[in-house]
Amino acid sequence: TRDTTPITRMYQAAKRRGDNKTATLIVSTFSKVFVGATATRKAKQLVGIKISGSTLSNEAVSILHDLAEDKASMRGPKFAKAFKAETDKPDFDLIAFVARTLKNNPTTSKDAFSAAFSAA
Repeated sequence: TRDTTPITRMYQAAKRRGDNKTATLIVSTFSKVFVGATATRKAKQLVGIKISGSTLSNEAVSILHDLAEDKASMRGPKFAKAFKAETDKPDFDLIAFVARTLKNNPTTSKDAFSAAFSAA
C-alpha cells in the first residue's frame, strides 16, 4: 500500500529503547528492499520514509522471505550476513604497512627494519 508508517514506528520504538543497532538495521534493511527510498527527518529524528520513485529489489524480498522462514533473528549473524555486499578484498598495501609499522615502533631504526624485512 506504499505506507511506510509501520517501519517508521519500528525504528522509533527501537530508538526509544536505546537500541541503536536495531534502529540502524531496520533502516538499512528497508533501504535494501526499496532501492532509492529516502528518509525524512525532523530534528534528527526519523519521521517517515518515502518510497515513491524507488524500485523494489526482488532479490532482497526473497532474502527476507528466506530469513522469515528460517525464523532468523535480526540480531543474529545470519541476518547480518544476508544483506552484506560481496566485496573484493583489497590488495595488500606494502608501503602503508611499512609506514604504519615504523610509526608504531619508533625505537626501531629503518635500517634494522629493512634488514629484518629482507631476511624474511
